[in-house]
Amino acid sequence: MSDEPKKKKSGLKLFFLVALLLLVVGALGAVVYLVTKNAGQLERYNEATAAFASGDWELAEEKLAAAIEEDPNNEEIVTKLAEVNEQLDNWTEAGFLWSRAGDLNAFKSEYVDYMLDAYLRAGRMDFLRSELTKRQPLDSNRQILLAFAHAQL
Repeated sequence: MSDEPKKKKSGLKLFFLVALLLLVVGALGAVVYLVTKNAGQLERYNEATAAFASGDWELAEEKLAAAIEEDPNNEEIVTKLAEVNEQLDNWTEAGFLWSRAGDLNAFKSEYVDYMLDAYLRAGRMDFLRSELTKRQPLDSNRQILLAFAHAQL
């Protein structure tokens, strides 16, 4: 009779050891997946940065667009893609991206200025007016810009 409780205990220990082993193997698999995924993201980001530095705007846009799909909250990727769109004269898209950058980092007020400039260059007075009316109080330059946007509509 005394052997039966020992067998139950050893069976229970074996069960917990197997469960622990499965948990460790699963965690290790997750770590390997994340490391390889991040290595791929880093490689694509480095390719985008190299294209950006060399002035290959089309390739930089392609690589940064892929990078932003993988990491949409990366402020640096968003701002680089906005700059690339400016180089390609895609001013409306640049404005959207500068707006996104401003959402990601509210401490960089220059993103708002870049966004307003992009919408102005795109001739998107509707977006310009909408963004300016959201941002109260306005400084004198933005008040003039808002008046101009209203006059154009």
